[in-house]
Amino acid sequence: MKNTFIIIIIFINFKFIFSQENNHFKDFKIKISGFVSYDAWYHTRQYVSARDGLVSLYPKNIELDKNGDDINEDGYLNAVSMKSRIRFDMKEIEILNGKTSAILEGDFTGTENSNANGFRIRHAYVKMFWENKNLEISFGQRYHPFFILEAIPNVMALHTGVPIQLLNRTPQLRITKKYKNFTIMMSAITQRDFKSPGPLKKDEIKYSSEFLQNAKIPNLNLRFHFNFKNTVFGVATDYKILKPRLKTTINDEDFFKTNEKIKSFSFASFFKTKIGKNFTLKTKIIYSQNLFEHLTLGGYAISSIDKKTGKETYTPTNHFNIWTNIVYEKNYRFSIYGGFLKNLGTTDDIIENSIFYARGENIDNLYKITSHISKKINKFQIAFETERTTVSYGKIDFENKGKIKNTKAVTDYRFLFVVMYFF
Repeated sequence: MKNTFIIIIIFINFKFIFSQENNHFKDFKIKISGFVSYDAWYHTRQYVSARDGLVSLYPKNIELDKNGDDINEDGYLNAVSMKSRIRFDMKEIEILNGKTSAILEGDFTGTENSNANGFRIRHAYVKMFWENKNLEISFGQRYHPFFILEAIPNVMALHTGVPIQLLNRTPQLRITKKYKNFTIMMSAITQRDFKSPGPLKKDEIKYSSEFLQNAKIPNLNLRFHFNFKNTVFGVATDYKILKPRLKTTINDEDFFKTNEKIKSFSFASFFKTKIGKNFTLKTKIIYSQNLFEHLTLGGYAISSIDKKTGKETYTPTNHFNIWTNIVYEKNYRFSIYGGFLKNLGTTDDIIENSIFYARGENIDNLYKITSHISKKINKFQIAFETERTTVSYGKIDFENKGKIKNTKAVTDYRFLFVVMYFF
């Protein structure tokens, strides 16, 4: 973190000195913004989460002790400031008859649980825009195209509504072409902080970008927007290939090269409209295959194993997500967000006791209801948010494509208090 700030300070000083001596950079400008945040919350049940509980996903399953008491029924409390953020917007002179700009943004949530409270890059990308062609090309890390800025749930928690809503930032090459009421976006994507799961050894799991790298084809996304007055809607499709293994692992001595891959398709549609002066309605529908790295449920499972060589084939899990958000803004902001997620099982049959490289493979469905009220005065904001999450856990039916049977629901209530100062 210390080195990161030293680099930023050197860059700002370099920019100032060099711009004074070279008229070529006289139009170079940099804008610094961000916020300081304090988040405090209480859960009535133990939770699957990350970053000391700041990014919460869903309540944990029932775990009974010898007396039949559920150890996860106990709640917990925490408060952190690691969501605090700093952003640098940089604009330069015209290049190649277009305008260039760059964005560098980071916060203090770290790249994984082990370095929570450490500085991490959220966004770092360069944009080139040709106004006469309405064409934009960007290079670098930013929100995945499935995280649609026009349709983000208005919640105070950092999780933005996951696991029903998707959340992912990733390095990518993005081309955006705008017409009068229509926009098309094409992206070629790799992975960095948000990673896919896969095999480590025979029965162990790790999370790495190497499974996408070894497939030698980037994650591809195509998105269409339609804009009419106060309404925007659109559709998006996503295609991804992972190569989980380079070799089989029957034992430490006997192994064979393998080229088996797992392919997945996902789709999303979204809608946002302004109702009168003060109300906004947003909704999003997602059909997902193997979108683990988006902090939603799912992944893939083993479909077959060759007993002689240990070669495996794989099949993706399928999920259906839908959420709606209504926001009222005038002297204060009131928002209510509700969503539902359903496990549809795997595409192909799976072997008995198959390993799932997935999240929540024993969850049949999940629903979440969140509401908050907030007040912003100049640069100061205060908010209170309540959230109910109910999850139906069960047993995996290996004879029925991994669908869930014998379910039992658990529910958690979360109470969140947020104070923010923007600069």
